[in-house]
Amino acid sequence: MKILFGLLLFSQCLIADAQTDSASRQRMRSYLSHADKARAFTADKEYAASIAEYKQAFRYAQYYVPDLLSCSENFSALGNMDSAFGMLVVAAANGYDWHDDPNLTAWRQNPIFDEAKLQKARADFYRRVDREYLELLGSLMVKDQSVRGIHGDTARMAAVDSADMEMLAQLVRAKGFPRYDRVGYVGVTDAFVLLLHGLLNGVHGQKMWTYFQPVLYSEVQKGYLMPDYYAFVYDRVVSDYGRLEQCYGTHFDYSPQGTVVITPIYDVARVDTRRAEIGLPPLHYMTKTYHMTAPQGYKAR
Repeated sequence: MKILFGLLLFSQCLIADAQTDSASRQRMRSYLSHADKARAFTADKEYAASIAEYKQAFRYAQYYVPDLLSCSENFSALGNMDSAFGMLVVAAANGYDWHDDPNLTAWRQNPIFDEAKLQKARADFYRRVDREYLELLGSLMVKDQSVRGIHGDTARMAAVDSADMEMLAQLVRAKGFPRYDRVGYVGVTDAFVLLLHGLLNGVHGQKMWTYFQPVLYSEVQKGYLMPDYYAFVYDRVVSDYGRLEQCYGTHFDYSPQGTVVITPIYDVARVDTRRAEIGLPPLHYMTKTYHMTAPQGYKAR
């Protein structure tokens, strides 16, 4: 009877987890649907339309700091400084550190600027997240960046990147991959940079990719990681590990004329299908929003 009860409880937990993952995935897809439109409107300087889309996106999530700051800048461009500062406060509540942001120099002269509000919002963020996990990631990131300025010492860089990636793997096994609700945008970004450096420069990069790739893909499919993070790492890794062409179209180069050109894509006819599977918009969104040239053979649907 106890065994039967235990199995029943376990199955209920699995169902609850699946429902949570499904809801998170839907929130992420809904967020991106509106955020992608908002970014496109921002690129075209249609600030009011962009703000309207951002407002819809923020109903589903408010942890992606670059979008919060972009929305703040849009409000500022329209002269709505109260709302612009309000978005900065929301960004601080999601881990944004304004102290070293050069874009805030002009803000400090504005009478609306209230550093106490930003400090309170950031303090609330630290109370909400797994601060130990966040600080561990931060300490690894400090070590990562310390060897980036040493030109020519590739052996030391490889050793640090390898050690950092091994530590990241241990943290992921113990605590799960960093999520926005646990470590904020900064923590997730730190993990992304550490992972990318470890995979590309580390001694055991290919071996570690076999561990991290399904972890990242699962986090994307569950709605806990931005799909562009996964796509960028995937494209970079497969290119460096022998496949000459990327899969999702996240990498670009410059033509002799100075235009931005998306580099060749493997099976380019199916690239939008692959992008849709992880929640990315069609490639023509990138060409329109960021004024890039599509690779040869690409045809927008």
